[in-house]
Amino acid sequence: MEPWIVILLTLTLSLPFLLSKLKTKAPSLPPGPSTIAFFAKNIIFHKKSLFQLEQVIHELHKTYGPIISLQTPPHPTIFIEDRDIAHRALVQLGPAIADRPPVKEPNVYLTCDGHDISSAPYGSLWRLLRRNLASEMLHPSRVIRRRT
Repeated sequence: MEPWIVILLTLTLSLPFLLSKLKTKAPSLPPGPSTIAFFAKNIIFHKKSLFQLEQVIHELHKTYGPIISLQTPPHPTIFIEDRDIAHRALVQLGPAIADRPPVKEPNVYLTCDGHDISSAPYGSLWRLLRRNLASEMLHPSRVIRRRT
């Protein structure tokens, strides 16, 4: 077969897939830097390690507000800094926002096989982790102590 026929056939078959990807509406997310800008600025230019992520996220909150999102593969990650907003999201709106996509292969090792609060599916384990976070880690005395 001629090479141009193969290329034309490939483009013709992939066109519906590409058009369907363009038509899908991206979810409405909080503001935040692009992935490339985030890693380029913080990791490459400022020579910050991922262990300083809390400091970097705190600086981003100053720029973008109390809720920010980062496009981390395979799905976006949302960070909430304000205690009242975190309480509302975790306690009052917990069931509405609790479920997560299933953990995929590379993240299985980073998230203890989906057994942490950021990746556990909504259920008894997630409710237990949420209760622990809300009562222990987000308790006003601990938040004040953490800021100093």
